[in-house]
Amino acid sequence: MHYKKILIVLSLFLICSNKDKAERTVSNPLYETPQKLIETYWSALSDKRYKDAMKCFNDFEEDEFDINELIPMPDMDSLWIDSIFFLKIKNKDAEIHYFVSFTLKDNEEIKTIITGDKLKLTSEGWKISDVVIPTQ
Repeated sequence: MHYKKILIVLSLFLICSNKDKAERTVSNPLYETPQKLIETYWSALSDKRYKDAMKCFNDFEEDEFDINELIPMPDMDSLWIDSIFFLKIKNKDAEIHYFVSFTLKDNEEIKTIITGDKLKLTSEGWKISDVVIPTQ
């Protein structure tokens, strides 16, 4: 009889722990963390996959996307997130500040910009809700 109580308690524990995991699960691994989101965003911009970059925003509407409204990125040899110097996560909101470095085609000089984003955690994962220009 005692083993039945143990099985019931164990079953309830497993159900509760799986429920918690399901709430933390996101549907797109590219948006799983704030870091992965910004890497996905800047990689898409660097590769001139503008629609994929815009999908990183939480208010993106695919049927309203018009590539002619975007300013194209310059031709780059490489682009990378140089360093993240601020990340604050509170519930389903986050703010991240970071450096993006890049080199242009036919120019070996490394250029760096400072930027940041306000993020929201959605069912798909982290999405950009607003762009911020941090003052370091």
